[in-house]
Amino acid sequence: MKKLYLIIPALLLLIFGCSGSDNPSRDEDPVTELNLRQDATGQIASVGDVDWYHYRVAEANTVMEISCRSNTYRADVDLLVSVYEENASGEKIRLYADHAMEDSQLPADIKLYIYIDTPKDIYIAVRDLKDDECSDNNYYLKIDFTTSDQGNENFSQAVSITVDDEQSCQVDAINSIGDVDCFRFTAATDGIYEVKVDYTPYQGGTEVKLTLDLYDSAGELIDNLATGRDNQYYMRLSLLAGDYYVLVDENGRNDFDNSSTYQICINSIDTDENRQNDTAGTATLVSAGSPMEISGSLDYSGDQDWYRFSTTGSGLKVLNLTFTVANINFKYQINVEDADNNLLLTHDQSGGITVYATQIRAGEGDYHYLMIEAADGQAITQPASYEVSLDVLTITDPNDAANLGNSPDTAVELTAGAAAVSDAYIGFRGDVDWYKISVPAVDPIQAQVLEIDLQNSAASDVEYYLSILYGSSIVKKVFDSNGEDGATHLKMSILVPKSDQDLTYFFKVCDYQGDDGDSAIAYEIKADIKQFITALPTDGYGDLADTQYYAEPNELDETSTITLQHSSIQETQYKVNSSLLDFHQDTLPNWITTTTAEGLTTISFPWIGGYMDYQRDMDFFEVNLGPYVATDTDWYYEIKMELHVGDGSEVEYSWEFYRDSNQDQVLVDRPSSASCIFAGNGDTTPEATTEINLSDGFDEFWVGDAWAADSPRFYISMSDFDFVDNAPDDDWGGNLPYYFKLTLIYHPGESRPAN
Repeated sequence: MKKLYLIIPALLLLIFGCSGSDNPSRDEDPVTELNLRQDATGQIASVGDVDWYHYRVAEANTVMEISCRSNTYRADVDLLVSVYEENASGEKIRLYADHAMEDSQLPADIKLYIYIDTPKDIYIAVRDLKDDECSDNNYYLKIDFTTSDQGNENFSQAVSITVDDEQSCQVDAINSIGDVDCFRFTAATDGIYEVKVDYTPYQGGTEVKLTLDLYDSAGELIDNLATGRDNQYYMRLSLLAGDYYVLVDENGRNDFDNSSTYQICINSIDTDENRQNDTAGTATLVSAGSPMEISGSLDYSGDQDWYRFSTTGSGLKVLNLTFTVANINFKYQINVEDADNNLLLTHDQSGGITVYATQIRAGEGDYHYLMIEAADGQAITQPASYEVSLDVLTITDPNDAANLGNSPDTAVELTAGAAAVSDAYIGFRGDVDWYKISVPAVDPIQAQVLEIDLQNSAASDVEYYLSILYGSSIVKKVFDSNGEDGATHLKMSILVPKSDQDLTYFFKVCDYQGDDGDSAIAYEIKADIKQFITALPTDGYGDLADTQYYAEPNELDETSTITLQHSSIQETQYKVNSSLLDFHQDTLPNWITTTTAEGLTTISFPWIGGYMDYQRDMDFFEVNLGPYVATDTDWYYEIKMELHVGDGSEVEYSWEFYRDSNQDQVLVDRPSSASCIFAGNGDTTPEATTEINLSDGFDEFWVGDAWAADSPRFYISMSDFDFVDNAPDDDWGGNLPYYFKLTLIYHPGESRPAN
């Protein structure tokens, strides 16, 4: 504790760093004695000169004013003035320093103010700022004192203020550098008292900012306040009966303003409690209930409200806590501890209409503690009321109860294709559930698809987050950004690469931000492993003689690729088939036919079928729309795209036509570039698909030599339309395939349709 024995505390002196060397004088350096209020004249006649001056200060509790000026315009020397005091060992300790403006056009005019608490030896050094200039021009150094004559600078002169007496409130100002105003009041009984200072700064502006210090009669510092709010300074403290002193001064003690006044009053405050539950040992015992209701208020500086409540019961216990606060400009801190003093929760909550609700896993012991106090940096200037609702719940999560699934090492094993694991909860803040699955190698070795599905039955406080990990790397993730708008359904699938070894994948389930739980709404989770479909169904399309099946293993064996840019920072590489639509071969395969009539050539391709085998799967096909006859200079292709999807498809199949304007195999999946989608059609509804038969996807769908002469490669993609009703809707699977058919009509001698 800080003591003040009937004198004001020593001034905290700022030490300003200056350029250049500033070592204290050596014994052989000449020192000039200064006389009060008389100029001492000097010169920095040589580079590196330092002029030393001394004055023995006999006064105490005053401020020394040091001025250093010159009459030289555009001076070569930038004067630096440093002030030192000599300690008991004879060492010079720098107190303060300042210098003239560098390269100023005006003469130097430096003023320093040094607070003198006790008689002492003062040394002053004058030099060039960087010790690299000199001049035969004079400077003038002078010292003086400024002293407050108000008569209330210390405890013995303190002005008395009567508690709860408005007539005894005092009005004062910081009238000089270092001015300290001291006031005394008597607390008749133990209680809560308020020191209130209303500051009225000068309307034209002021540099004065107040600081308040409260001492008891023994000189012990009780509290201090260096900042106010809206020009009001409040201290609300729990005080024992006795005499107290309030010191008001300027923050830094380097400014004053006679025009900026303040009024100080002392009041007693009525509160419901005073130091009754400020420690864990004096915590208020909360009556049992479901829920347990608590109400209270923070009423004075250092006020802590402690509550002790029971968490008895069997099973996994969760504390469901709701914290409602007053609509004031104040920030609360709330802590929850178990019986072994383990901190389970710490949270800062700002005053307002927002209610803070959370769920905490109970710790050790049958009793827990709740503590509420002001957050760091918060001053209690008015009652800060609050209400708390506490409920102790038991979660029937068998894995959490058995300490399973809390880390990758204890991950719960999922069986492919088995019924979903149910009765699982993200029951409290920070709760994380881990699962794993082993993907067995298959013979012959080939890639496989891993699927994961999570859902709950109703709206929940939890914003579910689900990720797939291999080792420590996240392979894929998805989350529900608002669990309160309805039931959650998250699903993902990934392509598991070829391997002759079993591969283990992990699944992580938690709240997206880790700060919510829900012990009432369970979720269920299941996983599956799928192999690729080997043949198209017999459905009138897949069983046609020339229908081509583009199976996933064929796609994975392709050597050509394209890069699809989804945004400026996200892109995906896909394999491309460049043979099924290649009609420029010397010998065409039997599934591509050409017929010529009336000068037009029709190129017919077969139905091509396939599946979206996993999430975000896309099938790409290259088609070269360069001249059908190599010597042609003017031409265009009339294009017809047909799509067939059977009744009941879970996938919203759609096709898109891409232009590769730069012929660099980089495409853009939005209509904002020359290498983007320029035609497309398909299913855009979230419902299970009824039979689709689409042709002529766009009116006047054609490509001519203006595009294809220099950039003949175009691409057709088949994919799931994965954004319907303004929400993501990824689908995949093998319940029904897509079929598309491309037909080209070649128009030589024309670059575009006539109309």
